[in-house]
Amino acid sequence: MFMKDFTRAAHAVIAADLLAAPVTSGILAGTLLETATGWRCVETLRMGDLVQSLDGGLAKVLGVDRRTLRPDMGQALITIPGGVYDACSDLQLLPGQHLLIDTLGDTALPDDAFALIPALALDGRTGCTRRYALREIEVITPMFATEEIVWANSGVLIHCPGIATGAGVRPASDFFPRLDVPGARALLTRREALLAA
Repeated sequence: MFMKDFTRAAHAVIAADLLAAPVTSGILAGTLLETATGWRCVETLRMGDLVQSLDGGLAKVLGVDRRTLRPDMGQALITIPGGVYDACSDLQLLPGQHLLIDTLGDTALPDDAFALIPALALDGRTGCTRRYALREIEVITPMFATEEIVWANSGVLIHCPGIATGAGVRPASDFFPRLDVPGARALLTRREALLAA
C-alpha cells in the first residue's frame, strides 16, 4: 500500500519535471507530415497511425508526446521560408529540432551522404530567420519503434525519436552523423559555396 502511494508520487514528480523542462525540439502544430492517408497536420496524429519515412516505408506511431510552448518561455523559433530546403510553405522549427540534409559529397564527411543538423544552425542563412512565439503553440513529438526521418511540408526531412529514447533528447543517430551548431554551420557554408559554383 505505501509503495503504491510512493510510486504515484514519483510519477507526479517526473511528469512535473518534464513539463517544466525547456521545449527545444519537437514538431510545431500546423506542420504537415506525409502519412498513409495523405498529408496531415502533426497534431492530428495518434498512436497506430502510419507515417511515411525516408527509407520508403510506413512507420507506425507508437507514442505521441505533447507539450505547450508559451510566449513567456522566450523560446526562439527558426522559420524556413517556402522554397528553401524543399519546403512547400513556411516551416517553423524549434532550435533543437534536427533535420536531415544532403551533404552533397562534402569532403569533411566523405562517407556520409546525409547529416543531421539542429535547426538553430539555419538562423540567418538562405532567408531563414529567428522569431519568437507570440501565442501558445502545441509541440508534438511522434515516436516510433526506432528513430525515423519523416517528410514535413513536402520536402523537409525531420528527425523523430524512437520510443525508447523519448521526446526532448538530442538524437544519437545510428544511421547519420549528428552535427553540433558550429559543425552544421561549417557544413552549410561549404554546401552553399558548392551550390553557388
